[in-house]
Amino acid sequence: MDFKNLKDRMLYYRSLTDYKVMPNCYTLVMLDGRSFSKLIKKKYKLPFDDSFIATMNTTAQYICQNVQGALFAYVQSDEISILLSNECDTFFNGRLTKMLPNIASMAAGKFNQIMMLRDLYSILHDGLELSRMEVIKTLYKHKLVEFDCKIWNVPSFNDVYAWFLYRQNDCIRNSKQQSAQTYLSHNVLFHKNVDEQIKLLEEKKGINWETEYNDGKKYGRFIYKEMKHMNVYVEKLKKDVPCDRTVWGCYPAFKLQEEKDKFSSLIDSIKKLRLKEN
Repeated sequence: MDFKNLKDRMLYYRSLTDYKVMPNCYTLVMLDGRSFSKLIKKKYKLPFDDSFIATMNTTAQYICQNVQGALFAYVQSDEISILLSNECDTFFNGRLTKMLPNIASMAAGKFNQIMMLRDLYSILHDGLELSRMEVIKTLYKHKLVEFDCKIWNVPSFNDVYAWFLYRQNDCIRNSKQQSAQTYLSHNVLFHKNVDEQIKLLEEKKGINWETEYNDGKKYGRFIYKEMKHMNVYVEKLKKDVPCDRTVWGCYPAFKLQEEKDKFSSLIDSIKKLRLKEN
C-alpha cells in the first residue's frame, strides 16, 4: 500500500484497531473494580459498609453526569452498569479506543478522590496533630484503586432488561452469601446453597436477610435523572429562586424479576425527560 507521507502511513496503522460501537443501538457499559474484594475486607465493615456503598453510588452519578448519552445506571457491589441512549450521538462518536479509557479513568479518579477526602476527614475528626509532611506521607501510602471497563451493543430493549436482570440476580446471590459468610464459619456453610445459607444465618444468629437489610443492600441501586423542584441561588437577585431542575439521583432498586413493565416505564420516562432537556 502506497502512502503520500509518514503521517498518512502512521494514522492508517493506528486506525486499524479504532473500533466503534454501532450507531442507533443500545450500548451497555460495565465498570468493575480491580481486586476490590481485598480492599473491602481490609478497609470496610462487612457485610455491607455504608461508606463504600455511598462511594460507589457517587462514582456512578459522576460518570453518568459526564458521559454523553447516559440514561441509567445500576450499582451493586464493586460494579457499575450503564445504559447509553440509542437516540443520540454516542460518547466520542462511539470510538472504543476513546470510550474505554476515559470512562474507566473517570471511575478510578472519582473513587480515589472520595477515599482521599475521607482519609483527610478521618485525620481531622480524630484530632490528630500531624505535620504537613506527616499528612502527605499518610495520603501517599493510600492504595489507589482501578476499574476495568467493557462496552458493547445489544440488539433490543429486551436484551437491555435481560442484562440488568442478570446483574441483579448476581447482586442478590452475593448479598445473601456476604451476609452469611460474615457471621458463620466456612465449615457451617460448606456445600450449602445461598438460600440454605441465609436460613442457617437466621437459625443460628437470628439475622433475617429479608428484613435486616434495606433494598439497596439486597437488590442494588438505580441511578437516573429526575425533575426536582428546588431553590437555586441567583447572583443577580441575591436570593434563592424556586425552579425545576433535573438531577442525577440514587434510588434503591426494585426486583426486576417481578417488575419488567415497571422497568420499561422507568426507561421511557427517563427518555422523555431527556427530550425535554434538549
